Amino acid sequence: SIVGPRPHMDEHNKKYSNIIQNFLTRHKCNPGITGWAQIHGYRGATPNDDLMKKRLDYDIWYLKNWSLGLDFMIMFKTIFAIFKYRSD
Repeated sequence: SIVGPRPHMDEHNKKYSNIIQNFLTRHKCNPGITGWAQIHGYRGATPNDDLMKKRLDYDIWYLKNWSLGLDFMIMFKTIFAIFKYRSD
């Protein structure tokens, strides 16, 4: 998929599924190369559990509010997010 929760390494899935409740809920749709969390700056490394929790919150919001229009909006906003968050 183009849009969907970004995949994590298996080690991260195991770790965070033990720390954050409902973490694996994000696997209810196909992973994508961009997503709701990414266009809001929650991408890349997650040096602490709070950042991963925020990313998960955005992923779950996306799952609950999915629509074709939302996917097109995310794809459009990804272009701007690339430049906005490129130095992070």
